[in-house]
This record gives sequence, structure tokens and C-alpha cells, in this order.
Amino acid sequence: MTNVVTLPEVGGDEEMLDTLDGLAREGARRMIAAALRTEADAYVEQFAGEVDEHGHRLVVRNGRAQERRVTVGSGTIAVRAPRVNDKRLDEEGKRRRYSSKILPAYARRSPKVGEVLPILYLHGLSTGDFKPALESLLGEDAAGLSATSVARMCKEWEEHHARFSKRHLAFSRYAYLFIDGIHVQVRLGEDPKVCLLVVIGVRKDGVKELLAACGRVPREHRELGGRAARHEASRAQRAEARRR
Repeated sequence: MTNVVTLPEVGGDEEMLDTLDGLAREGARRMIAAALRTEADAYVEQFAGEVDEHGHRLVVRNGRAQERRVTVGSGTIAVRAPRVNDKRLDEEGKRRRYSSKILPAYARRSPKVGEVLPILYLHGLSTGDFKPALESLLGEDAAGLSATSVARMCKEWEEHHARFSKRHLAFSRYAYLFIDGIHVQVRLGEDPKVCLLVVIGVRKDGVKELLAACGRVPREHRELGGRAARHEASRAQRAEARRR
């Protein structure tokens, strides 16, 4: 049997556009709800054989959680995730908890929406312009688009880059180092023409790793990079001479 959905009559292009957007959001809402139910049912069925001393199942469905707004690529939708009552105990005697992989607890936007935000910021969109720029596409109640939220994410990105820059590299040995500068069309400080120094190391097993990416390079680092490049060139020349 085929289900046929009839679109309501619309008077113009703008009304048709609103209808299509509404259909996309409703379709996304139904698909997410169905996927969440399937995920919860599969979890309950996986442990159907585990019962207590009275023969009652230790893992059962337990209604649905409170409604929350989640921002996805098609907009912002209302979702009520199914709940699971898991009475099993772990090795430490604590109750096990069911956690959805599709919609983790407290998630307010999809990973793809989160990946777009740093790209827009690097291309010059200011923190206060995220919400007015994206609310027409993702909805007025889209999560994580306020200036405060974007500023908090910027701070997290900076802290992540700081940890990346200070990590220890003594656990790996690199056969080659590739050092070069690349020009990027993104905002990085006040410099309109940004040239990033990029260092890529090649391990003995052939795996390439990004070791460093820096915009403003201190002089001592530039000298170190120059010495490393000259050392690699000299070693390559000696290897070529031995082969001859």
C-alpha cells in the first residue's frame, strides 16, 4: 500500500517555499523519532534475557523524556527521546545508564551544524551576526547561535589549539619533515593576508601527521624551521651520493 501525501494549495512562491521547508522539518522530525524508537527497542531486546529473581526484565522501556528543541540541517525541530529503565549493575555496583548514540543527552544541535560554525567564523562572520544570519534557515529558536554561545565556542577552539601546539612529540619518530607556508582566505587576527606555516611529519611506517600550523611565527621558530629544512636537504643529498 502506498501512502500519498497531498500538498495544500498555495498562492505563491514564498508560500510554497514555506511549505517545502515545513515538510523537510516534519520529515526530519519523524525520521529522527523513528530512529530513536528503533535504537531504544534494539537496546531493550539485546538484554531481554536478563531478569531479576522474580522473573522481571532488568531492561525495559520507560516512556519518553521531556521535549527539547534540536537544530539539524533542515531546521529546528521538537524531539521527545524514548527513555529506558536499565536496572543492571556494573562492576562497581552502580546502575547502568542507557545513552542514545543518535541523540546524546543534552545535545541541542547535530554535529554537522556544529562543524559549519567555525567555518563561518573563519570567513569573517562576527559573533553577533550568527543568529540573524542563520535563524531564517535553521529557525528562530536554533540552538547555539547566540553571541555568547559563539564566543564560548571560540574560546574552546583557542584552548584546543593551545593544547595541540603544546603536546609532546617524543613518542613518535619522523623520517621526514615537510615545512611550507600556505595562504588562506580566512580571518586570523587583523592580518588580511595570512600565511600559515605548516609542518607535516612522516613516520617510519609512512603515516603523515600534522605537527604544527601557525599564523604568526616567532623568529626563533622560523630559524628552527630553516635549520630543519636545511638538515633534511643535506641528508637527502648524502643519501643520493651513497646511491651513486
